[in-house]
Parts: sequence; C-alpha cells; structure tokens
Amino acid sequence: MKVLTRYLLRSHIGPLLFAFVALTGVILINTLARSLADLAGKGLPTHIFFEFFILSLPANIALTLPMSVLVAVLFVFSQMAAENEITALRASGVDLRRMIVPLLFVATIIAGIMVWFNNEVLPAANYRGRLLMTDVAQTSPLLAL
Repeated sequence: MKVLTRYLLRSHIGPLLFAFVALTGVILINTLARSLADLAGKGLPTHIFFEFFILSLPANIALTLPMSVLVAVLFVFSQMAAENEITALRASGVDLRRMIVPLLFVATIIAGIMVWFNNEVLPAANYRGRLLMTDVAQTSPLLAL
C-alpha cells in the first residue's frame, strides 16, 4: 500500500467515525423521544426498552452511514484544499485520479456492505421491532396496589 493511499484512508477514518456516531446519536434520540410515549407508563421491564433501542439502531444506521461518508469526504478534501495539499500533490506530478481510486474502492466495499445490511439485517430488525411495538400496545397499564 502506497503512502498516499494510507494517508488518505487514515485521514478519512476519524471524521467518518465522528460523523457516524454524532448523526446516529441525534437520529436515535429523535426516534426514542417519539416512541417514549408509547413505552412509558405501562410498567414494562427494562429489557423491553433496551430491546427497542437495539431494534431501532439498524434503521438509523441505514440512514446515517451514507451521510457520514459524505461528511467525511467533504471534510477531508476541504481540509486538504485549505492546507494546499492538493496543489502540492498536483505540483509533484500526482494525478487526481490516483487520489480517488483507493477511496472509490473503499466506497464500493461500504456500498456492498450496506446492500447486504439493507437486504438482510434491516427487514428482520424492522419486523421484530414492529412485533415488539404491537405487543407493547396490547399491554395495559397495571395498577399496583
């Protein structure tokens, strides 16, 4: 692996992870806030809340991973342009396509993983989540005397 390839991939990992965690957290908080009214006040055990939390993660990941890839690419290339690294690479004879090929390869791998994830994991989690919410809706609040 060439030095430029390692540098580009390593510079994308940090912003990708940060954007993924931040975006997933924001969307997950929104999802939990909307569904909290359906879950609270029914005397449900704590593991139901955790199960709902885990089952809502795949839908959020399907939304946030492509957004985080976009944020990471935009951040890294704008930072490289601001620090004149792209100009220095072009002045030293590096073709811009040479910079993009490793990132396209990794993007293809991420796209393949997301196709599998959206085809296998997401429908199963949505189905189990729908069953869980149906069971929760059918439970009536218990009056403890």
